[in-house]
Amino acid sequence: MASSPDPTRSRWWARRGALISWIVLCAALGVSALANRHVSRVAAFDASQAHGHMLARALVGSIGRPPTQAGLEAFFDDWSDEQLHSVQLQLLDGTVLQAGEPTLQETNVLQPDGRMRWSPGPRGESVWRRLRGRRDHGGRTGPEDLGSRRDRAPLPPPPPGAPMLPPDGPEGEAPRLVLEFTSPLAVGLLRRSRMVLYANLLAMVMLLGAGWLLLRRHRDALQAEAALKEQAHLASLGEMSAVLAHEIRNPLASLKGHAQLLQEATDPASPQGAGIAQIVQEAERLEELTSSMLSFVRSGQIRPVQADLSMLWQRVRLVREQGLTLEVDAAPATWHLDPDRILQVLGNLVDNAGQVCEHVTLRCRQAGGALRIDVLDDGPGLPEGDPEDLFQPFRTTRVQGTGLGLAVARRIAEAHGGTLTAANRTGVPGACFTLLLPAAPGA
Repeated sequence: MASSPDPTRSRWWARRGALISWIVLCAALGVSALANRHVSRVAAFDASQAHGHMLARALVGSIGRPPTQAGLEAFFDDWSDEQLHSVQLQLLDGTVLQAGEPTLQETNVLQPDGRMRWSPGPRGESVWRRLRGRRDHGGRTGPEDLGSRRDRAPLPPPPPGAPMLPPDGPEGEAPRLVLEFTSPLAVGLLRRSRMVLYANLLAMVMLLGAGWLLLRRHRDALQAEAALKEQAHLASLGEMSAVLAHEIRNPLASLKGHAQLLQEATDPASPQGAGIAQIVQEAERLEELTSSMLSFVRSGQIRPVQADLSMLWQRVRLVREQGLTLEVDAAPATWHLDPDRILQVLGNLVDNAGQVCEHVTLRCRQAGGALRIDVLDDGPGLPEGDPEDLFQPFRTTRVQGTGLGLAVARRIAEAHGGTLTAANRTGVPGACFTLLLPAAPGA
């Protein structure tokens, strides 16, 4: 029999699979862009090398024999409109001829703007030796005269006895040539590679943004689905609680009344008196439970008014007369709320805090357009685990607790459009329950 798919694994892939796919696609785009940029830079470097060889051949064909400063400057003037920036020629006798101003230090390194300081080799013999034996009249190379860019009078022939270029010296020796230029083809390749890189980066950002938005929408949908399930669960629980409380409440009141009458007629010190007292105590506990269940069902119903908060603080004081400190000087005079329901929330929080410590502080102030009420104690703090579990129905750490007090308090807060949260205090022992109530619309 085929096994059913694991729902946990399916949910994991539903949440993370699309994002992983987008990340892989973005990584592929990034690798492709980097590879394309590397290939383009290699092609641009080769184009610059070819451009340098072309200029070197042109120089050999036009500079004349022996090379002179005037011939070098004439060549530079002819080729400066072809992005030639400088020419340096060092002869074997140490003489250096130069035209233009060099700006780069590194040789045979392609700059990001396409400029290169180029030399044909460590000693430069590759160009010169390639052209050896191709001299024609006047010491020029090649019948087509590669160095001629404009129609001008030919350079005068070298004087009698002058060495030819390259000179016939020891093997491997030749003049050193250094050119600084910008290859238009290399510039085009570099510009195109940058455009492709930027386009890929933009596509990566757009893909990641789309993935993040879709993941967020999926997460919001899951949260909305969980909230709907929780509401449905609470609704069914409320209906069941209402029916149970209605069916139990009247018989329970009759049972408690007769037990109290019987208790009055019985000696409290007798065994029968102790048993009857236990019956009355349990009946009162069941009555409190049924009241809490009915309160939980009705906790979503509120009747907000512009309430006087000073009257609310007086009613809270009656809940715990001893060990309660009210810090409400920064509180506004009035607020839009249901005073009876908020009193129910604060009374529950103060009573819970009083169960674990002797001193409770209630602090109120206006923060960020909302009314903030903190109930603080100096007890042992919250139990281990998620603080949100405290607000689940029928979750309690007290032996005689119903587990509905905090659940009812949170529903009342949410009915006001606010929140009720719990956390341990920072730096001191104890817990803090925070109630936030937004201002009325249009206030």
